[in-house]
Amino acid sequence: MRQAADLHACRILMPVKRHLYTLIDSGLIRASLDQLNYTVGNERKFSDFLMIYIIDDQVTYNSDDCTLSHIPTQDTLSLSISSGRLFEQLLNSQGEILARETLLTEVWDKYGLRGSNSNLNQYLSILRRALAAYGCENLIITIPKIGIRLNTEIKIER
Repeated sequence: MRQAADLHACRILMPVKRHLYTLIDSGLIRASLDQLNYTVGNERKFSDFLMIYIIDDQVTYNSDDCTLSHIPTQDTLSLSISSGRLFEQLLNSQGEILARETLLTEVWDKYGLRGSNSNLNQYLSILRRALAAYGCENLIITIPKIGIRLNTEIKIER
């Protein structure tokens, strides 16, 4: 009986696996199936991709659900998906300057959305206000006519 169930699961998963490989080959998914650690019944399926950042020992950012949490008060704020993608791009840059065009491509264009400088400015403002509400001001720095970066004087841990 178990072999029949395993065979049925394989028949269902094989087309999914082929589709994922097609997406990986096309560049739409940058992770391989091995990195996903995906097995039927494995509770740690996507644990390699879950990132929790601790910012200035006051705020945590959970990339899985796009939430900011204030450590002292345990207040939590959910960011929009675009805000979360933007913040994660900045966090992963480790203080390097990211060009506006790079951010527009990584946050919107790659997902079939149309980003603009106005969108970028709006979401940067949303992030700054959210971080300031939790006592983390001046984390995001705009360098006029060059790009955006994180303040390297503020400690960020993964």
